Amino acid sequence: CKILAAVEPVAIDEDHQELNQAILTTGRQLAESLGAQLHVINAFSVIPVGTAFDGTDIYHEDYVESVRELHQQKLHDLVRPFDLPGERVHLRQGAPADVIQDFVTEADVRLVILGTLARSGVAGIFIGNTAESVLDELSCDVLTVKQPGYVTPVDLA
Repeated sequence: CKILAAVEPVAIDEDHQELNQAILTTGRQLAESLGAQLHVINAFSVIPVGTAFDGTDIYHEDYVESVRELHQQKLHDLVRPFDLPGERVHLRQGAPADVIQDFVTEADVRLVILGTLARSGVAGIFIGNTAESVLDELSCDVLTVKQPGYVTPVDLA
């Protein structure tokens, strides 16, 4: 059985950093209690520098490589305390919904753990743009994790 924890290691604010830790801690605890393998994935996108006549995007190779290296280093730093084998840490280029669904299918993942940052007001009712797009695509169980200290609103009306 495989569990996939989806993280964003290039997060610059404290809420995202704490959420990454909560996702990984939850993933490790579940994997240990279920006898499952924990995998971690980070999907990153690169903005194209232009579009070719045939409609395909054009990317500057040096820029793509520098973004990949930044994500690779941050991902390595994030998972280091969790002592995961390198073959269970995955960095892929593309939209999170596509990358995660492709990996779920490829690796026969049974559970995906996603983080969502809580917001107040109307925005607090929804789970978040990235998580919603991923949920629409997944064909396995999903566990969403809120940031530490989140308190569920009592009255959403």
